[in-house]
Amino acid sequence: MRFDIQCLVEVPEYLGLNLNKQIVPRFKVINHLRSNGGLGDEVRLANIVKFSRLKFYNMYVKPYPELEKVYGRFSGEVQVQSRHPVGMWKLFTPRQYLESKEDAITCLNQSFAATANS
Repeated sequence: MRFDIQCLVEVPEYLGLNLNKQIVPRFKVINHLRSNGGLGDEVRLANIVKFSRLKFYNMYVKPYPELEKVYGRFSGEVQVQSRHPVGMWKLFTPRQYLESKEDAITCLNQSFAATANS
């Protein structure tokens, strides 16, 4: 990618990232924009690495629809699976809260009666 060692010293986060999944797709997008004149300013390695996937996508890929295939993320061919099975929310019922002043008084009376009987 033609970066010198000094760039790696300035951005140590680069060493902790997956080269094939994060760095190479972003670098391809930047090179494509450079070749087409789509970049106004020079993009540093820190800008490529430090942005989140969504922020990088919104800044560099989303304005240019032809870059969807170059980047490969968030495009139609990538399907994201849900972390939770469908309908899992049905397993958990929300806590019932008191709706009126009378409900609160009844609840307090029942709890006092239960403690008095024990």
